[in-house]
This record gives sequence, structure tokens and C-alpha cells, in this order.
Amino acid sequence: MSSRVTYYGLAVLLTLLGSPFEAKTVSQWTLNSPDGRICVVVEMIGPTQQSAASDGRRRLYYRIEDRASGQRREVVGLSPLGINRNDQSFVDGLRFVSASPSIVIEDTYPLLHGKRSLCQARAWQRILTFSDGQQSQLHLVLRAYNDGIAFRYAFPETSPGTFTVTEEVTDLSPACQFKDTGWIKPGRVSWGWWSIPESPSKYEELRRFVDLAGEMGWEYSLVDAGWPALQQDGIPQLVRYAALHKVGILLWYNSGGHHNTVDGTPRDRMDQQNIRRREFQHLQEIGVRGIKVDFFQSDKQNLIQLYLDILRDAADFHLMVNFHGCTLPRGWERTYPHLMSMEAVRGAESYIFDSRYPKNAPWHNTILPFTRNVVGPMDYTPVAFTDNRHPHLTTNAHELALTVVFESAWLHFADRVSAYRELPDEPMRFLQKLPVAWDETRFLQGEPGKLVVLARRKGAEWYIGGINGEAEARQLQLRFPFLQKRKYQMLLITEGDNDRSFRSRTLKGFLAASPQLVPVRPRGGFVMHLIPEP
Repeated sequence: MSSRVTYYGLAVLLTLLGSPFEAKTVSQWTLNSPDGRICVVVEMIGPTQQSAASDGRRRLYYRIEDRASGQRREVVGLSPLGINRNDQSFVDGLRFVSASPSIVIEDTYPLLHGKRSLCQARAWQRILTFSDGQQSQLHLVLRAYNDGIAFRYAFPETSPGTFTVTEEVTDLSPACQFKDTGWIKPGRVSWGWWSIPESPSKYEELRRFVDLAGEMGWEYSLVDAGWPALQQDGIPQLVRYAALHKVGILLWYNSGGHHNTVDGTPRDRMDQQNIRRREFQHLQEIGVRGIKVDFFQSDKQNLIQLYLDILRDAADFHLMVNFHGCTLPRGWERTYPHLMSMEAVRGAESYIFDSRYPKNAPWHNTILPFTRNVVGPMDYTPVAFTDNRHPHLTTNAHELALTVVFESAWLHFADRVSAYRELPDEPMRFLQKLPVAWDETRFLQGEPGKLVVLARRKGAEWYIGGINGEAEARQLQLRFPFLQKRKYQMLLITEGDNDRSFRSRTLKGFLAASPQLVPVRPRGGFVMHLIPEP
């Protein structure tokens, strides 16, 4: 990922992640990123110090600065540190004990899906140790990367006993321990629930969406909530039918259990391990490829443990996983690469439930690449060309561009069968060829709430998507300094004469040094596909 991409995610990553570390005074410490651009400042603030953060007690705080170009711009203001355990408090009256020597953390690792296929991370790390004034100690483990700050709490007397207070990205997660990952396949997914909510209980409707996936070359079709209403052999029969079309079946599950009251079925098959593993064994035997588990509704420790238990058991039976009604991604896709996506976003289903969503969606869509989608795969369920209960204001080219702008290893297409079958040739072929796991990602231009243009590479080919979040038309000038010095065949798809039409053109002999003008309608978008010429 380029430095531009690193920067566009900076604001989020700084809040998500815990020259070398240097003590300024006995009550203030700093840790810089390897490139010196980012700095975390840890401060011990007492009752006599003047600070908006101080509440009259001696406590630890941190803040984060962006020091690019010699400036000192505060990105995250003074924020409290400390943790209460059931047996002990590490909040008030902490005393500084020691700071360990600085060490460099370097890591290179592959990912089966995501924004890049090969990740390289480098950070400075040091540990600050504090005492509660009695016998117990608290380690504050700090890391400074070029694209963010990470920290966690550890308790030396209960080693390893580490408690992480930040959302992880993959640099902080353990490496995958699976020897066999050949069964893990990212892909495109047809999905009937958005347009026909009763489709999971109607076999013929499910067949139509399987047929669509087969025609489009998409790898999967999802059967959502309510499928137990099918006749007893319904799912095994559908799996066999889908296999004839080279389509894998994914099944929805309610995560409850006692932890939610949602009555969507099937439920009570995920929260108890013996029942869960028996269900997974059955799914493997009939040929189901993966599951979507919904309605977690909490980040309490028991439910975080349930996520991980589901992932571990699913791996034993070669089942891929998608979480909905769930927490943010926490880097688990590195440790458990069969975690294909997570919701944690107001996505296209909001067109059904929220009358305000169509007005907000254009700018909302331009914010997500800078925020939610930075930290991991995002199951927005995009590409709704037709309308649901609350009609969308985005253009059809905007909807098409979401396939590139948003990243998810399972890309669920929300719309009805006819919407895709009636597409013009070029947009249809684009959706037939589109990858969902990328080798490289580049940020080209944009600003949250207004515009975003991203380029993603698969092999030697580049896919570029851009969306306009505002109600005024734009004329974009795109440059491609990341391309090789060779000729490309370029396919460009924009809006036609109205919001619901497309205009496509193909240019041969396109050179990387040539800027490209792209017109975009209000709340519009575009896609581009670049293929190297021989």
C-alpha cells in the first residue's frame, strides 16, 4: 500500500492501534514511529497540574501527534489510561517503576485476502511499568508504527495474562497456524434476502439465485434467515443443485443462545460447543462451504470468546465464516484466514429500514473507506441498482464502483436476479471478472464525505473505483504514477445520460503517464479496468 493509502487511514488507525523511546521528564514519555512522523505521548497528570483531562487525581493519559513536515498536529487529545480488574484497580495513584530498552519489531507475512497479499510491518516497542503502590504491577506495552500507534496492558504476575484495549489490525495478531488453507476461497455471492425476504424459505427462489451465480461465474450463493422452513431435504438438495453450476452454498445462523432474543432461525446451534460441532460436521458432510452468523449484540468477554470458538470449530470442518450484527474486525483474519468478512456497518439493508438512509448514503459511502473499512473486511452488501422500500439516490455507476471502493473477501450482491441479468454488456462483464482479494491497494484522491478514488491490483491488472458523495457533478483528473511504463488496455464505465444508465468506452495503448479526465454525475461514480498489453 502506498504512503497515500497509509495516510488516508491515519486518523482511524491512530485510535485503533497500541528514533526510539525517550523519557522527557519523570512524568512524561514519548515514542516515535520509525519514520518519525507519528508520536505517542504518555503523561502522568497529578491533581496540581493544570489540564482539561485532570479530574483531581493522579492518573495516566496518552495523546497522539502527527509530526509530518516538522509540524506537531494533535490527532488524538488527552485520553485516560488504566484498567479495573475484578480484584484490583490500576487507575488512580499509579507510580512509575521502569522503562525497558527500545526494540524494533519487524514482521512480513502473507494474507489470503484483504487490501494486499503481502504485508510488511516495522515498529518501535517499549514497555512502561507502573505500580499500584502495593505489590502489583502493570505493564503498558507501546508500539509505534509508521501508520499507527498500538498499546496494550499486561500483568507480569499472571503471565501471559495480556489484556488488549485497542482494536487490532493484522500487524498485532498471531500468525495463522493452519497447515492447509486450500479450502479457503474468497468470492462473489448472490443473495436473495434483500430483494425477496421470504426467499430463504422458498426453494425455487433459492434456485434462481443459484442460477444467477452460475451465469455470472460467482462462487457462492447465500441462504439467509428462515431456511429451516424448507422441506427436510431442502438444503442438501440445493447444495447438490448448486454444485452442478459450480456454486457453493453459504448458510445463515442466529448466534443465540441466551445472549439474544432475536427469533430468526436457525438459532440455538452456535452457542454450545457440542451442538455447534455436531452442526458443523453435518454441514461438511452435505457440502456447505460456509456460514453467516448473526446477532451477537455485545462486546462482552463471553461473546468475544464465542466469536473465537466459532472460528476455531469452523476451521476443523473447513467452513468459512462471515459475522453479522457483530463487532469491528480485530485482525482475526490473519490468525483465522477463513474469516471472510464482518458487518459492523450500516450497509445496503438500511434501504429497507431507514427512510433517512438514501439521503445520507452518498456521503456515508465516501466516509467508510477512510474509517470502518480501513481496519478490516466490511460486508456492506453493495450494488443495488433497483430500489427497495426507500429508493436510493446514488447512480448506478456509483453502485457499481462500490465493488472496488469497498473491500470484503465475500462480496454479497444485494439486488434481485433481474437487475443483474438486464445489465449492459460491459458492466455485466465487469462484475463477472471482478476479484475480491487484492495484491495491492492505492489511494488516488478524495476527502471523507466528498469523494474517494481507490486503485486495487490483482496480478498485473488494476481495478479503479471512484464515488462522489456530493450533489454536484465533478470532472476528475486521474494520474497513475504507480503503473509500469508500458501500454494498457483501459475500460472506463461511467454514467450515461441519466443516473440509471451507463456509458462504457475502451481505449487501447493507454500510457501510465497520460492523465485521464473522468466526468462523474452528482452522487455518481465510475470504474476502470486496466490490462497490460503484450
